[in-house]
Amino acid sequence: MEHAGNGTHAGIRPLLPLPQRAAPLPDEDLLSILRRNATKMGYPKLGWFLQPEGKQWHLREKDVPLSLTQLEYHILVGPLLLPQEEVKSHTLSHYVDRLGQALGTQQYAALNKSASRPVGLSLLSQKIFFLPIQMIRICPVCLLEQKSYDRLYWRLQLILYCPLHRVPLLGKCPSCGMPIAANRPLTRICQRCQHEYREIAQPRLSSTNFYSLSERFLLRALGAKILEDAPADEAMAQSPISSLSSDSYLYFLHEMTSHLTRLFSLQELTLLVHYLGALSDDDLPVIQDTMPSCV
Repeated sequence: MEHAGNGTHAGIRPLLPLPQRAAPLPDEDLLSILRRNATKMGYPKLGWFLQPEGKQWHLREKDVPLSLTQLEYHILVGPLLLPQEEVKSHTLSHYVDRLGQALGTQQYAALNKSASRPVGLSLLSQKIFFLPIQMIRICPVCLLEQKSYDRLYWRLQLILYCPLHRVPLLGKCPSCGMPIAANRPLTRICQRCQHEYREIAQPRLSSTNFYSLSERFLLRALGAKILEDAPADEAMAQSPISSLSSDSYLYFLHEMTSHLTRLFSLQELTLLVHYLGALSDDDLPVIQDTMPSCV
């Protein structure tokens, strides 16, 4: 079985690199990379990139963020001029592999070798860790920056705040309430009302807030490339959890979360954390306001 640049693959000739390309950015979602490349090439629709006329193949947008098949990697590595491993690092497979190893998923490796499409985690683990594939949360402050793009970790169920700006991630447009689609044509603008996504007027979490630190522990264990934050890094170093390896932390988090989510709703868990003294009275309404977008 040959790969891009080394002959043919399933009857498909190696695909030439795009004349104009947008280089991947840190922690960028693959669908976002493709959208920026389509824009760079002047394509009015992402479909021109994924389903070109006259080709014997096409990629479905909903499959792009998932674990891709060898053929789908072959289709992408040529035009993007990227190694397969780098393309893979911008899909949920990057997280699934880490979680699969950490959770000790039996037959995980064997199934991946024999399956036509790489397998993921159990349905329970998917529900704990990932949003539905067609959805994404966004940080409106990130999207206002010069390099505007979707982060892969915005697809994580347990990430409710931007780890950079510590503002609530939006699951719905603040203007019209439409859920934010991962495959939306314009990164910053709502498809329905055409308003730019805006930051909700709420106090930002401090870098040493319990919830902010919890997110940083998770993202670090998953290998996300988030920026350093001296106060947060110092607080994390003082936590007993800091002594756990990434695999041990992910296993501990999965076991705790899977049991707790069977017993409590997200709202109830938030109140429980508050009563245990890990959230202040000021933090509580900010956290609760994010709950509807988590469902």
